[in-house]
Amino acid sequence: MNKAKNQAKSEKPVPTKKLSPPPKVKTARSEAEKNKTEGMTYPKTSAEGHAGEYLFAYWISRYFKWPCRLLDIDMGLDAQVEIYENELSTGMFIGVQVKTTSRTMSSSLGVQIPYKNLKYWGECDFPIVIVLICLNEDNKHDEPDIYWRHLDKQTIASLLGTAGDNDTGSTAVSFNEEQYLKSPRDREKWLRLWLSSEDLKIIKRCEGIERRITSLGGFFEETIVDGNLKQGLPTFDFFRDLNDLLDSYDEVELAIRGNNRLEYLSEEVKSLKQCHERYMPKIMYAFEQACESNSVMMSDFDPYSPINNKLHPILVKNRIR
Repeated sequence: MNKAKNQAKSEKPVPTKKLSPPPKVKTARSEAEKNKTEGMTYPKTSAEGHAGEYLFAYWISRYFKWPCRLLDIDMGLDAQVEIYENELSTGMFIGVQVKTTSRTMSSSLGVQIPYKNLKYWGECDFPIVIVLICLNEDNKHDEPDIYWRHLDKQTIASLLGTAGDNDTGSTAVSFNEEQYLKSPRDREKWLRLWLSSEDLKIIKRCEGIERRITSLGGFFEETIVDGNLKQGLPTFDFFRDLNDLLDSYDEVELAIRGNNRLEYLSEEVKSLKQCHERYMPKIMYAFEQACESNSVMMSDFDPYSPINNKLHPILVKNRIR
């Protein structure tokens, strides 16, 4: 009997724990299904990005009078600006990356730049500019805010190192109010992006030479009356100073000829040429008058500096020794 009882007990069903059904697996719809059920979409990010690029191209074309090509293939640059002078191409370009946001400048604006972009820009042989378009509704200007920042080779190298050390493989580039693209007057700043350190040295010399020419020219404009020097010469060292001034101008002119882009990239170079054309004939006339009146002797010149080729014929003509 006990045997039968134990057998019945062993045959009693063991309760099992109720298991929850497996989670439903979401299956991605095929492209064919999407094409049948979804309409055309235009994400907000795409709309803002396109608006920013088109706005930048419009702004450059309208205010700088330069062509701006929007690039279909995004290889680290969104646009290419070509520099024109007097409606003629200079053959110089500026590469532009356009970023768009709906934030305002009060948000401490900045953009993330990946390592690969920085590496590419560092290998480009033309200037690189980052442009930030703020499509905010409460901006204080008539049009959406546009900010820009030039990334020179040194800045790119620094950012490249930071991006390489970051886990994200990118680094931030920030903007401030001073980098606001204000008016057509900013065109000069964009032109100067093409200037090298050597170009800037030449421009600085141009400024100094122009001041000297203006000083002498202004003096003779007032003192040459009816073809005569009414007040003599401006300084005791006039002849030495004039010889040195002509030598300096010749050196700068030669440098400009070797780098003719300076003539349309630099307002200082243009201004020097205009100043030279205005004043130098008067200055040379005064020198000739001094020679004809026997007011000049070779001892008036620096014995260790050769006579400038513009002065030498005049001295020979008047037999100055």
